[in-house]
Amino acid sequence: MFNCLVLIAGFCFSGADVQAHMHDFMMGYSAEMTAPGYKAQFGATDVPHLFDYRKAPKACVDGLCVRYLKVCADQPGGAVSCSYWIAYAGWGGDGGIAVTADSRAALAVAERDIQKTRGPDGGKDVLIPLSALTILSAETDRKDCADTPEVCIPQ
Repeated sequence: MFNCLVLIAGFCFSGADVQAHMHDFMMGYSAEMTAPGYKAQFGATDVPHLFDYRKAPKACVDGLCVRYLKVCADQPGGAVSCSYWIAYAGWGGDGGIAVTADSRAALAVAERDIQKTRGPDGGKDVLIPLSALTILSAETDRKDCADTPEVCIPQ
């Protein structure tokens, strides 16, 4: 069993003081989680957008891995924002999340508090913390899948 205060759309939030704000718009949803020092935003619609993860970095916990892209940018006043796009074998485009933190230290806390669930094809699920996604990408690395999206799903 996961130690999540809130588990939404495969994202586990384990911070001690987390608030959730959800908005359902019929064919999708948006969510904003706030905690001291950071906020996280994510959502989905009925039209998935698949990116090409074949050359994306890999992060693993207990032998279960995800492919991901992580793009960060400094914001005014010392804040930092990072966007993470995550996928794994058999489940492409599984989750994207944007985190805005008051500082680099607050971002480190957010990356420990926020984890992505990753289940195998049977067996035990694991949590992969955003802190395991260590390699930064450029926005230009986030390429759309071409005509045959099934070849872009990570293996």
